[in-house]
Amino acid sequence: MQRQLGITWLPCSLPHKAGESATSPFPATFQLDPSTMGGSLSKYDPTRGIWRLPDKKERDRIRAGAPINPVKVFAIPRGMEQIRFWTGWYCWMMDSYTYFSVSLGVSQLQRTLQRRPRDITNGIMVALLTRAGGAILVGAPADRYGRRWVLSGSMLCLAALTLATPYADSNFHCFLAVRALYGIFMGGVWGLSNATALEDLPVSARGLYSGMFQQGYAAGNMLCAIIHLGWVPKVHRWTNERGESRGYAIMFYFGAGMALLAAIFRALLPEGPKFKAQRELRKSKGEESVLKGFMTIFTDLLGMLRHHWFRVVYTVLLMAGFNFFSHASQDLFPKMLQNDKNLSQGNTDRIVILSMLGAICGGMISGWLSQYLGRRLCMAIFVIIGGAMVPAWILPNSFSGLAAGAFWLQFGVQGAFGPVPVYLNELSPPAFRATFPGLAFQVGSMPSSASATIETKGGDHIQKDSPAWRPGDDPATRRIPDYGKVSGILLGCVAGYLLVMICLGVENPGAEFEIAEDDDKKMGAHRHDIEAGDETNKIGASAEHPNTVPPEKQPVNMEEGNVPSSNISDEAAQTHA
Repeated sequence: MQRQLGITWLPCSLPHKAGESATSPFPATFQLDPSTMGGSLSKYDPTRGIWRLPDKKERDRIRAGAPINPVKVFAIPRGMEQIRFWTGWYCWMMDSYTYFSVSLGVSQLQRTLQRRPRDITNGIMVALLTRAGGAILVGAPADRYGRRWVLSGSMLCLAALTLATPYADSNFHCFLAVRALYGIFMGGVWGLSNATALEDLPVSARGLYSGMFQQGYAAGNMLCAIIHLGWVPKVHRWTNERGESRGYAIMFYFGAGMALLAAIFRALLPEGPKFKAQRELRKSKGEESVLKGFMTIFTDLLGMLRHHWFRVVYTVLLMAGFNFFSHASQDLFPKMLQNDKNLSQGNTDRIVILSMLGAICGGMISGWLSQYLGRRLCMAIFVIIGGAMVPAWILPNSFSGLAAGAFWLQFGVQGAFGPVPVYLNELSPPAFRATFPGLAFQVGSMPSSASATIETKGGDHIQKDSPAWRPGDDPATRRIPDYGKVSGILLGCVAGYLLVMICLGVENPGAEFEIAEDDDKKMGAHRHDIEAGDETNKIGASAEHPNTVPPEKQPVNMEEGNVPSSNISDEAAQTHA
């Protein structure tokens, strides 16, 4: 029996394999059970009903027992669940802080290194490029050995490399080398922090906490702007050999110390119950030894990529859009305000802080709403908000106008990002919740690594009259790059791309984060063979016995079209109603 999403794609006559629909050009990866979307939709709806508001039955299922009041939702996680969440959040915040230390210091680094803005943005680009390698090198061992020591070690390395950055500002190539190494360890932090924060949360709280988690990114950017505003101008005794101020170095010293604290906090926190259950499963199969586990890390990874390739490809393409949406609106934004609008460094920092307040508000609201409306619909709504705010972001010339535009643009941009952490977790193969989300996020970030460079190069060709130029000034300084126009065009294109990708996707809200016995079996390795007779756990029950496993216990495996229609009991739903 072919289980699909309640819709099919336009008919086509493409040849198909087992597990594919004769009327769909795509594997059953993106064909979910009709019960997950409530009723039948139009046969020719390629969006899979994304713009249709869910009915009461669907809302109840998506809510997973979550009350409407966000304060009550916030109170659902208790004890160690809260501690694990805030530890993961703090690690992610410091990852963001150490990254934006360079973005906010572009102008100062440009003067110190005696380089063009485009050269400094290359330092941003190289850090983003190497993140993909870090997602694999750091994430894969974490799925085998645990999040605790791998994440703690990554934060320790981030602290060391952040501290090294201001000491590399006398040589451009040393600066690039430090940022490249930084990117490797940065790449593993998001996935590990995501798993630490969200993996053990109750289903009913996941939407709100996903939005809160992702805004650790905005909080890191805001903290960096606060330090840049409050401390950097007051540090006068740090100068280079030319007598120029190096006060911006205090941002890196502060970030290194705070990242070190994150490493200590994570080292003191034990592993969560989901990973402990996974470890016990491996131990029962004789896979607990360090040597044997190390030998199978990348074998498992290759198996994941081979078996779940369609899921990986889709999420990478989706995250490429999301990362472009974020980086194109943030990385060069401080430089744009100073260059295009002739704002002081202080007013630039104040606008960045206000924009991050908008990001935090948007992310939390969208994460909360996604628990009731679904992940994709919320992401699409906030992408539209962000795209609509682009003119208000680049056209004003006053401080208040620019601040308001930046607030609402980031409200939309980071609001769209709010459901992303839990969305990737819900689509993740169970055995790879540290690797899969981080891999999708960081590989998707590779194209967006060039966003700041694209904007600076675009500014070389699209120019405007400088607002600071006056008659009598050097005519050569009259024309300046129009970073605002370039960024606006880029953001508009990215918003359109994101809407298409979101509409073509699927979701599995309310999925239980089960351990990976079934997923391990599908890796194809003999060592993962499930004991004979344990047929109830196998993926893809036959058409003759579709109800062998209760729906609430069915493992999520979208490659086989086997998605549970519900993942909570009626009792749980009544508890939080």
